[in-house]
Amino acid sequence: MTSFPRKEPLRNIPWLGPFPILSHDLYFSQKGSNTGTRRLLVSSAMRASQFTVTFEPSPRGGKETVVLLPNRTSYVIPSLHYRGGLFNVSVTAAIFGASGVIEKSLQVRAACLEEIHVISGTIQISAPNQLSGNYLPNVKCRWVVTSPPGSRLRLDVDHVKLRSVAVGSDCGWDMLRLYLSSNHWTLCDSGRRVLATTNNSLVAYFLSKPGPQRKPGGFLINVTVLSFAPQHIQITKTAYSFVLSWQPPSDDVSQDPLLAYHVTYSVEGGVAKRVLLSPYMLHFSLATPQYGRLYTIEVGTILSSGREITSPVITQRASCGHNVTRSSTVSSPGFPHTMYKPHTECTWTISKPPNVSSVTLNFTHIDLQPSPNCQKDFLEIEGLGRLCGAWTHIPPLTLKSDTAGIRFVTDSSGQSRGFQIDVIFS
Repeated sequence: MTSFPRKEPLRNIPWLGPFPILSHDLYFSQKGSNTGTRRLLVSSAMRASQFTVTFEPSPRGGKETVVLLPNRTSYVIPSLHYRGGLFNVSVTAAIFGASGVIEKSLQVRAACLEEIHVISGTIQISAPNQLSGNYLPNVKCRWVVTSPPGSRLRLDVDHVKLRSVAVGSDCGWDMLRLYLSSNHWTLCDSGRRVLATTNNSLVAYFLSKPGPQRKPGGFLINVTVLSFAPQHIQITKTAYSFVLSWQPPSDDVSQDPLLAYHVTYSVEGGVAKRVLLSPYMLHFSLATPQYGRLYTIEVGTILSSGREITSPVITQRASCGHNVTRSSTVSSPGFPHTMYKPHTECTWTISKPPNVSSVTLNFTHIDLQPSPNCQKDFLEIEGLGRLCGAWTHIPPLTLKSDTAGIRFVTDSSGQSRGFQIDVIFS
Protein backbone atom coordinates (compact mmCIF):
# COMPACT_ATOMS: atom_id res chain seq x y z
CA MET A 1 0.00 0.00 0.00
CA THR A 2 1.40 3.39 -1.02
CA SER A 3 1.93 5.85 1.81
CA PHE A 4 1.18 9.50 1.06
CA PRO A 5 3.75 11.71 2.86
CA ARG A 6 2.45 14.24 5.34
CA LYS A 7 2.99 17.89 4.43
CA GLU A 8 2.70 21.05 6.46
CA PRO A 9 -0.26 23.32 5.61
CA LEU A 10 0.64 25.71 2.82
CA ARG A 11 0.37 28.97 4.76
CA ASN A 12 3.43 30.97 3.69
CA ILE A 13 2.90 31.67 0.01
CA PRO A 14 1.23 34.84 -1.31
CA TRP A 15 -2.42 33.86 -1.71
CA LEU A 16 -4.45 35.38 -4.48
CA GLY A 17 -7.70 34.13 -2.98
CA PRO A 18 -9.16 32.32 0.03
CA PHE A 19 -7.46 29.30 1.56
CA PRO A 20 -10.24 26.72 1.99
CA ILE A 21 -9.44 23.73 4.19
CA LEU A 22 -11.08 20.40 3.40
CA SER A 23 -11.85 17.66 5.84
CA HIS A 24 -9.17 15.04 6.48
CA ASP A 25 -6.44 17.71 6.18
CA LEU A 26 -6.77 18.16 2.41
CA TYR A 27 -5.45 21.62 1.52
CA PHE A 28 -6.33 23.43 -1.66
CA SER A 29 -5.01 26.76 -2.96
CA GLN A 30 -3.97 28.56 -6.11
CA LYS A 31 -1.07 30.74 -7.24
CA GLY A 32 -1.27 33.26 -10.06
CA SER A 33 0.93 33.93 -13.05
CA ASN A 34 1.07 36.64 -15.72
CA THR A 35 2.03 33.98 -18.25
CA GLY A 36 -1.49 32.65 -18.50
CA THR A 37 -1.58 29.67 -16.13
CA ARG A 38 -2.91 28.91 -12.69
CA ARG A 39 -1.05 26.42 -10.52
CA LEU A 40 -3.31 24.33 -8.33
CA LEU A 41 -1.66 23.03 -5.15
CA VAL A 42 -3.03 20.05 -3.24
CA SER A 43 -1.61 18.39 -0.13
CA SER A 44 -2.99 15.87 2.31
CA ALA A 45 -2.05 14.19 5.56
CA MET A 46 -4.21 11.20 4.62
CA ARG A 47 -3.31 8.33 2.32
CA ALA A 48 -5.04 9.08 -0.96
CA SER A 49 -5.50 6.60 -3.78
CA GLN A 50 -5.89 9.42 -6.31
CA PHE A 51 -6.77 13.07 -6.86
CA THR A 52 -9.18 14.26 -9.55
CA VAL A 53 -9.08 17.84 -10.83
CA THR A 54 -12.03 19.20 -12.82
CA PHE A 55 -12.09 22.69 -14.33
CA GLU A 56 -14.05 24.75 -16.84
CA PRO A 57 -13.86 26.30 -19.32
CA SER A 58 -11.14 24.16 -20.87
CA PRO A 59 -9.24 25.11 -24.04
CA ARG A 60 -11.59 22.79 -25.95
CA GLY A 61 -14.68 24.22 -24.28
CA GLY A 62 -16.78 22.75 -21.51
CA LYS A 63 -15.35 20.80 -18.58
CA GLU A 64 -12.10 18.87 -18.44
CA THR A 65 -11.22 16.24 -15.84
CA VAL A 66 -7.70 15.09 -15.01
CA VAL A 67 -6.89 12.13 -12.75
CA LEU A 68 -3.62 12.43 -10.80
CA LEU A 69 -1.58 9.73 -9.14
CA PRO A 70 -1.19 9.95 -5.32
CA ASN A 71 2.33 11.37 -5.58
CA ARG A 72 1.15 14.29 -7.72
CA THR A 73 0.42 17.29 -5.50
CA SER A 74 0.09 20.01 -8.15
CA TYR A 75 -1.53 20.58 -11.49
CA VAL A 76 -1.25 23.48 -13.95
CA ILE A 77 -4.57 24.68 -15.37
CA PRO A 78 -4.10 26.31 -18.80
CA SER A 79 -5.81 29.69 -19.02
CA LEU A 80 -4.36 31.53 -22.02
CA HIS A 81 -7.64 30.87 -23.84
CA TYR A 82 -9.57 32.81 -21.17
CA ARG A 83 -7.21 35.47 -19.77
CA GLY A 84 -8.86 37.40 -16.98
CA GLY A 85 -11.81 34.99 -16.97
CA LEU A 86 -13.42 33.11 -14.08
CA PHE A 87 -12.74 29.37 -13.83
CA ASN A 88 -14.76 26.80 -11.87
CA VAL A 89 -12.33 24.36 -10.27
CA SER A 90 -12.91 21.31 -8.04
CA VAL A 91 -10.60 18.71 -6.51
CA THR A 92 -11.75 15.29 -5.39
CA ALA A 93 -9.59 13.03 -3.20
CA ALA A 94 -10.23 9.33 -2.72
CA ILE A 95 -8.83 8.42 0.72
CA PHE A 96 -7.46 4.99 1.66
CA GLY A 97 -9.49 3.34 4.40
CA ALA A 98 -12.44 5.69 4.01
CA SER A 99 -15.73 5.25 2.21
CA GLY A 100 -16.56 7.76 -0.47
CA VAL A 101 -14.49 10.80 -1.37
CA ILE A 102 -13.90 14.33 -0.17
CA GLU A 103 -14.40 17.22 -2.54
CA LYS A 104 -13.89 20.97 -2.56
CA SER A 105 -14.74 23.53 -5.23
CA LEU A 106 -13.90 27.17 -5.75
CA GLN A 107 -13.79 29.86 -8.42
CA VAL A 108 -10.49 31.41 -9.46
CA ARG A 109 -9.80 34.21 -11.94
CA ALA A 110 -7.03 33.77 -14.51
CA ALA A 111 -4.23 36.32 -14.60
CA CYS A 112 -4.64 39.29 -16.95
CA LEU A 113 -2.15 41.94 -15.93
CA GLU A 114 0.39 43.44 -18.29
CA GLU A 115 3.12 45.86 -17.22
CA ILE A 116 4.68 47.30 -20.36
CA HIS A 117 7.61 49.71 -20.60
CA VAL A 118 7.82 51.31 -24.04
CA ILE A 119 11.00 53.21 -24.95
CA SER A 120 9.77 54.40 -28.34
CA GLY A 121 7.28 53.53 -31.05
CA THR A 122 3.73 52.18 -30.74
CA ILE A 123 2.05 49.26 -28.99
CA GLN A 124 -1.55 48.00 -29.12
CA ILE A 125 -4.02 47.25 -26.33
CA SER A 126 -7.11 45.17 -27.12
CA ALA A 127 -9.64 42.99 -25.36
CA PRO A 128 -8.06 39.62 -24.42
CA ASN A 129 -8.80 36.79 -26.85
CA GLN A 130 -10.65 39.21 -29.11
CA LEU A 131 -11.49 37.31 -32.30
CA SER A 132 -13.53 38.23 -35.38
CA GLY A 133 -15.22 41.19 -33.73
CA ASN A 134 -16.17 39.32 -30.53
CA TYR A 135 -14.87 39.38 -26.96
CA LEU A 136 -15.27 37.10 -23.94
CA PRO A 137 -17.64 37.67 -21.00
CA ASN A 138 -16.82 37.76 -17.29
CA VAL A 139 -13.29 39.14 -17.75
CA LYS A 140 -11.21 41.55 -15.65
CA CYS A 141 -7.91 42.90 -17.00
CA ARG A 142 -5.44 45.66 -16.26
CA TRP A 143 -2.64 47.24 -18.29
CA VAL A 144 0.06 49.52 -16.88
CA VAL A 145 2.06 51.30 -19.59
CA THR A 146 5.12 53.47 -18.87
CA SER A 147 7.65 55.28 -21.03
CA PRO A 148 10.99 57.03 -20.31
CA PRO A 149 10.96 60.04 -17.94
CA GLY A 150 10.15 63.30 -19.71
CA SER A 151 7.98 61.63 -22.34
CA ARG A 152 4.19 61.40 -22.78
CA LEU A 153 1.81 58.79 -24.18
CA ARG A 154 -0.69 59.39 -26.97
CA LEU A 155 -3.69 57.07 -27.24
CA ASP A 156 -5.27 56.64 -30.66
CA VAL A 157 -8.58 54.97 -29.85
CA ASP A 158 -9.48 53.05 -33.00
CA HIS A 159 -12.84 51.84 -31.67
CA VAL A 160 -14.61 50.83 -28.47
CA LYS A 161 -17.80 48.80 -28.90
CA LEU A 162 -18.90 47.08 -25.68
CA ARG A 163 -22.27 45.76 -24.49
CA SER A 164 -23.42 48.49 -22.14
CA VAL A 165 -26.20 50.84 -21.23
CA ALA A 166 -24.97 54.38 -20.50
CA VAL A 167 -25.73 55.41 -16.93
CA GLY A 168 -24.68 58.99 -16.23
CA SER A 169 -20.94 59.27 -16.88
CA ASP A 170 -20.35 55.53 -16.51
CA CYS A 171 -21.32 52.50 -18.54
CA GLY A 172 -23.82 50.20 -16.92
CA TRP A 173 -22.46 46.88 -18.19
CA ASP A 174 -19.10 46.22 -19.90
CA MET A 175 -16.57 49.04 -19.85
CA LEU A 176 -13.02 50.21 -20.56
CA ARG A 177 -11.64 52.71 -18.07
CA LEU A 178 -8.53 54.78 -18.86
CA TYR A 179 -6.54 56.67 -16.20
CA LEU A 180 -4.36 59.31 -17.88
CA SER A 181 -2.44 61.49 -15.43
CA SER A 182 -5.12 63.20 -13.26
CA ASN A 183 -7.97 62.48 -15.69
CA HIS A 184 -9.94 59.33 -16.44
CA TRP A 185 -12.37 58.22 -19.11
CA THR A 186 -14.94 55.43 -19.04
CA LEU A 187 -15.70 54.15 -22.55
CA CYS A 188 -18.21 51.61 -23.79
CA ASP A 189 -19.31 52.90 -27.19
CA SER A 190 -16.83 55.22 -28.88
CA GLY A 191 -15.52 55.91 -32.34
CA ARG A 192 -12.08 57.22 -33.18
CA ARG A 193 -10.60 59.70 -30.73
CA VAL A 194 -7.16 60.84 -29.60
CA LEU A 195 -6.18 61.19 -25.93
CA ALA A 196 -2.85 62.02 -24.32
CA THR A 197 -1.21 61.88 -20.90
CA THR A 198 0.71 64.72 -19.31
CA ASN A 199 3.28 62.34 -17.83
CA ASN A 200 4.85 59.03 -18.82
CA SER A 201 2.28 56.50 -17.59
CA LEU A 202 -1.26 55.26 -18.05
CA VAL A 203 -3.45 52.57 -16.49
CA ALA A 204 -6.29 50.82 -18.34
CA TYR A 205 -8.96 48.55 -16.86
CA PHE A 206 -11.33 46.32 -18.82
CA LEU A 207 -14.43 44.74 -17.29
CA SER A 208 -16.95 42.50 -19.02
CA LYS A 209 -19.81 41.06 -16.99
CA PRO A 210 -21.28 37.54 -17.32
CA GLY A 211 -23.28 36.91 -20.45
CA PRO A 212 -23.26 34.89 -23.67
CA GLN A 213 -20.25 32.80 -24.60
CA ARG A 214 -18.95 35.65 -26.77
CA LYS A 215 -20.17 39.20 -27.16
CA PRO A 216 -20.05 41.23 -30.38
CA GLY A 217 -17.62 44.12 -30.35
CA GLY A 218 -14.34 44.80 -28.56
CA PHE A 219 -11.78 47.60 -28.51
CA LEU A 220 -8.43 48.55 -29.99
CA ILE A 221 -6.09 51.32 -28.81
CA ASN A 222 -2.70 52.30 -30.24
CA VAL A 223 -0.35 53.76 -27.60
CA THR A 224 2.53 55.87 -28.94
CA VAL A 225 5.44 57.38 -27.02
CA LEU A 226 5.70 61.16 -27.45
CA SER A 227 9.05 62.55 -26.44
CA PHE A 228 11.13 65.70 -26.82
CA ALA A 229 14.23 63.46 -26.80
CA PRO A 230 15.89 62.28 -30.04
CA GLN A 231 14.26 59.13 -31.39
CA HIS A 232 15.58 55.83 -32.82
CA ILE A 233 19.21 56.44 -31.93
CA GLN A 234 21.61 54.14 -33.77
CA ILE A 235 25.33 53.72 -33.30
CA THR A 236 27.83 52.26 -35.75
CA LYS A 237 31.29 51.36 -34.49
CA THR A 238 34.30 51.90 -36.74
CA ALA A 239 37.99 51.37 -36.03
CA TYR A 240 38.44 54.94 -34.75
CA SER A 241 34.99 56.34 -33.98
CA PHE A 242 31.31 55.89 -33.17
CA VAL A 243 28.94 57.15 -35.87
CA LEU A 244 25.71 58.29 -34.18
CA SER A 245 22.42 58.94 -35.99
CA TRP A 246 18.91 59.73 -34.73
CA GLN A 247 15.47 61.01 -35.68
CA PRO A 248 13.78 64.25 -34.48
CA PRO A 249 11.59 64.30 -31.34
CA SER A 250 8.19 62.64 -31.69
CA ASP A 251 6.38 65.25 -29.57
CA ASP A 252 5.13 68.62 -30.84
CA VAL A 253 7.90 71.22 -30.41
CA SER A 254 5.94 74.13 -31.87
CA GLN A 255 5.23 75.54 -28.39
CA ASP A 256 8.83 75.06 -27.23
CA PRO A 257 11.08 75.07 -30.32
CA LEU A 258 14.16 72.92 -30.56
CA LEU A 259 17.29 75.03 -29.99
CA ALA A 260 20.03 72.40 -30.34
CA TYR A 261 21.01 68.76 -29.99
CA HIS A 262 23.81 67.71 -27.67
CA VAL A 263 26.04 64.64 -27.46
CA THR A 264 27.47 64.12 -23.98
CA TYR A 265 30.03 61.36 -23.39
CA SER A 266 32.58 60.11 -20.88
CA VAL A 267 35.09 57.27 -20.67
CA GLU A 268 34.96 54.86 -17.72
CA GLY A 269 33.48 57.39 -15.30
CA GLY A 270 35.84 60.18 -16.34
CA VAL A 271 34.96 63.83 -16.87
CA ALA A 272 31.94 64.21 -19.17
CA LYS A 273 32.36 66.22 -22.36
CA ARG A 274 29.58 67.84 -24.38
CA VAL A 275 29.25 68.72 -28.06
CA LEU A 276 26.45 71.08 -29.20
CA LEU A 277 24.94 70.51 -32.64
CA SER A 278 22.55 72.36 -34.91
CA PRO A 279 18.84 71.41 -34.57
CA TYR A 280 19.02 70.28 -38.20
CA MET A 281 21.85 67.80 -37.66
CA LEU A 282 20.79 64.18 -37.23
CA HIS A 283 24.20 62.52 -37.08
CA PHE A 284 27.59 62.91 -35.42
CA SER A 285 30.94 61.11 -35.59
CA LEU A 286 32.52 60.71 -32.15
CA ALA A 287 36.27 59.96 -32.22
CA THR A 288 37.33 57.14 -29.85
CA PRO A 289 41.04 57.47 -29.10
CA GLN A 290 40.62 55.47 -25.88
CA TYR A 291 40.84 52.14 -27.69
CA GLY A 292 39.14 49.20 -26.02
CA ARG A 293 37.55 51.28 -23.26
CA LEU A 294 33.89 51.72 -22.35
CA TYR A 295 32.19 54.95 -23.43
CA THR A 296 28.96 56.29 -21.89
CA ILE A 297 26.95 58.38 -24.37
CA GLU A 298 23.78 60.48 -24.14
CA VAL A 299 22.07 62.22 -27.04
CA GLY A 300 19.62 64.95 -26.02
CA THR A 301 17.74 68.07 -27.00
CA ILE A 302 17.91 71.63 -25.68
CA LEU A 303 14.60 73.49 -26.03
CA SER A 304 14.09 77.23 -26.26
CA SER A 305 12.71 77.29 -22.72
CA GLY A 306 16.03 75.91 -21.45
CA ARG A 307 14.68 72.41 -20.80
CA GLU A 308 16.99 69.53 -21.63
CA ILE A 309 15.61 66.10 -22.51
CA THR A 310 18.01 63.20 -22.94
CA SER A 311 17.67 59.74 -24.39
CA PRO A 312 18.47 56.62 -22.34
CA VAL A 313 22.19 56.20 -21.67
CA ILE A 314 24.13 54.20 -24.26
CA THR A 315 27.24 52.24 -23.28
CA GLN A 316 29.58 51.08 -26.02
CA ARG A 317 33.15 49.80 -26.01
CA ALA A 318 35.53 51.43 -28.47
CA SER A 319 37.21 49.24 -31.06
CA CYS A 320 40.60 47.76 -30.21
CA GLY A 321 42.26 45.11 -32.33
CA HIS A 322 41.88 43.99 -35.93
CA ASN A 323 42.32 41.07 -38.29
CA VAL A 324 45.99 40.29 -38.92
CA THR A 325 46.60 38.83 -42.40
CA ARG A 326 50.21 39.92 -43.04
CA SER A 327 53.41 40.50 -41.09
CA SER A 328 52.87 43.30 -38.62
CA THR A 329 53.19 44.34 -34.96
CA VAL A 330 50.52 43.88 -32.30
CA SER A 331 50.81 45.95 -29.13
CA SER A 332 48.79 47.24 -26.19
CA PRO A 333 47.20 50.71 -26.66
CA GLY A 334 49.76 53.48 -26.03
CA PHE A 335 52.84 51.22 -26.10
CA PRO A 336 55.68 52.18 -25.77
CA HIS A 337 54.93 55.83 -24.94
CA THR A 338 52.35 55.41 -22.17
CA MET A 339 51.14 52.74 -19.80
CA TYR A 340 47.96 50.95 -20.76
CA LYS A 341 44.62 52.17 -19.37
CA PRO A 342 42.31 50.37 -16.91
CA HIS A 343 39.25 48.44 -18.08
CA THR A 344 40.59 47.84 -21.56
CA GLU A 345 39.60 44.95 -23.83
CA CYS A 346 41.30 44.27 -27.17
CA THR A 347 41.10 41.33 -29.57
CA TRP A 348 43.24 40.49 -32.61
CA THR A 349 42.50 37.59 -34.97
CA ILE A 350 45.40 36.11 -36.91
CA SER A 351 44.41 34.43 -40.19
CA LYS A 352 46.98 32.61 -42.33
CA PRO A 353 46.47 33.14 -46.09
CA PRO A 354 46.72 30.09 -48.41
CA ASN A 355 50.08 31.18 -49.82
CA VAL A 356 51.72 31.39 -46.36
CA SER A 357 53.38 28.30 -44.91
CA SER A 358 53.76 29.38 -41.26
CA VAL A 359 52.99 32.15 -38.77
CA THR A 360 55.40 32.94 -35.93
CA LEU A 361 54.91 35.16 -32.88
CA ASN A 362 58.03 36.93 -31.56
CA PHE A 363 57.46 38.40 -28.08
CA THR A 364 59.59 41.54 -27.95
CA HIS A 365 58.16 42.99 -24.72
CA ILE A 366 55.73 41.82 -22.00
CA ASP A 367 55.30 43.92 -18.86
CA LEU A 368 51.85 43.47 -17.27
CA GLN A 369 50.52 43.68 -13.73
CA PRO A 370 51.31 40.36 -12.00
CA SER A 371 48.53 38.38 -10.29
CA PRO A 372 47.85 34.77 -9.23
CA ASN A 373 46.66 32.74 -12.24
CA CYS A 374 46.67 36.02 -14.22
CA GLN A 375 43.22 36.96 -12.92
CA LYS A 376 43.76 40.74 -13.25
CA ASP A 377 45.60 42.12 -16.30
CA PHE A 378 46.49 39.42 -18.81
CA LEU A 379 47.46 38.62 -22.39
CA GLU A 380 45.73 35.47 -23.68
CA ILE A 381 46.97 33.64 -26.77
CA GLU A 382 45.37 30.60 -28.33
CA GLY A 383 47.69 27.64 -27.93
CA LEU A 384 49.72 29.29 -25.17
CA GLY A 385 47.24 30.42 -22.49
CA ARG A 386 47.42 33.52 -20.30
CA LEU A 387 50.49 35.62 -19.63
CA CYS A 388 50.98 38.37 -17.03
CA GLY A 389 53.79 39.98 -15.07
CA ALA A 390 57.18 40.92 -16.57
CA TRP A 391 58.93 38.52 -18.94
CA THR A 392 62.53 38.94 -20.10
CA HIS A 393 62.40 36.18 -22.70
CA ILE A 394 59.72 33.99 -24.28
CA PRO A 395 60.73 31.66 -27.13
CA PRO A 396 59.05 32.37 -30.49
CA LEU A 397 55.75 30.57 -30.95
CA THR A 398 54.82 28.99 -34.30
CA LEU A 399 51.06 28.69 -34.72
CA LYS A 400 49.77 25.19 -35.42
CA SER A 401 46.43 26.25 -36.89
CA ASP A 402 45.38 28.61 -39.67
CA THR A 403 43.73 31.02 -37.23
CA ALA A 404 44.51 32.18 -33.71
CA GLY A 405 43.25 34.84 -31.34
CA ILE A 406 45.11 37.30 -29.11
CA ARG A 407 43.16 38.91 -26.28
CA PHE A 408 44.30 41.69 -23.94
CA VAL A 409 42.23 42.51 -20.82
CA THR A 410 42.94 44.88 -17.90
CA ASP A 411 41.13 45.76 -14.70
CA SER A 412 41.44 48.86 -12.48
CA SER A 413 43.82 47.55 -9.81
CA GLY A 414 47.07 48.64 -11.50
CA GLN A 415 48.77 49.44 -14.81
CA SER A 416 52.08 48.78 -16.44
CA ARG A 417 53.92 49.38 -19.75
CA GLY A 418 52.13 46.70 -21.80
CA PHE A 419 53.28 44.33 -24.52
CA GLN A 420 54.49 44.11 -28.11
CA ILE A 421 54.43 41.06 -30.41
CA ASP A 422 55.86 40.79 -33.92
CA VAL A 423 53.66 38.60 -36.12
CA ILE A 424 55.74 37.11 -38.95
CA PHE A 425 54.17 35.41 -41.98
CA SER A 426 56.61 33.22 -43.96
